[in-house]
Amino acid sequence: MNKSDYITLVNSKLPDGGNIPSTDHRDTMHTDANSVLELVYGDSISDSETIESHTTSNSNFDYDITLHKTGNTNIIIGKFTANNSVSSTSTIFTITNSDFFSNAILSYATGVTSGSPNIIPIYIQNSVLKIDSSIVAGEGFKFSIIYKSLN
Repeated sequence: MNKSDYITLVNSKLPDGGNIPSTDHRDTMHTDANSVLELVYGDSISDSETIESHTTSNSNFDYDITLHKTGNTNIIIGKFTANNSVSSTSTIFTITNSDFFSNAILSYATGVTSGSPNIIPIYIQNSVLKIDSSIVAGEGFKFSIIYKSLN
């Protein structure tokens, strides 16, 4: 089932003539940006240290990410590069959009360097994505982290 199938189903099952106008039903199901359909099949959001529409940069890192939320499951896929040598528990970025805040449980993943076996542990807690190891300036990693959202 995709968005189009779901919209067709809603439109066929909520004909005009009820006590609540069918347009109101449609708004709650698929038309409004906060509809059930958008919660289930929401679009991905891109962000970076230069855009900062859903995150706030830590000046020690450049990053390019895609955020996606389905129900209460969030996924962040991206890459980051250290601008300076940084120590363990350094913040890569802080999420400012509360839809993507993590529950209080730590969620771990690993970052991988292209063409090298180097990996680094990363984690998210609340609204902050951090590294869990020291890295040197210019070192970059790709990552994917899946976690449960607070909201």
